[in-house]
Amino acid sequence: MGPFMTRREKSILYAGAAVVVLMVLVRGLPVAGEIYAERKENIALIRDDIAREQNLAAATDEWRERRDNIENRLAQLEARQIRVVQEDVILAVDLVDDEIGDDVVVAGVTV
Repeated sequence: MGPFMTRREKSILYAGAAVVVLMVLVRGLPVAGEIYAERKENIALIRDDIAREQNLAAATDEWRERRDNIENRLAQLEARQIRVVQEDVILAVDLVDDEIGDDVVVAGVTV
């Protein structure tokens, strides 16, 4: 046998190479499909996480604004309540003073 292959040997070699390529494709394509599907799912999960984070950031700003509004309203109500309590104390003192004055007049006590 010389350094050259016969036509039959070349055909057998090509057929063997074709079988190897077919085996690689048969085993490799499903694995490649699984990898593609897994990566596609991971990308979808990452997009969902990003959307969730963006929604949380927007909600945080909204809740911060609501909290500030409530705190301002609370401060206004507390100031109003203090004024009302002061007015009630003044009225109570006036009523007590009037009652004492009436009792003093009835009792005939002079101050």
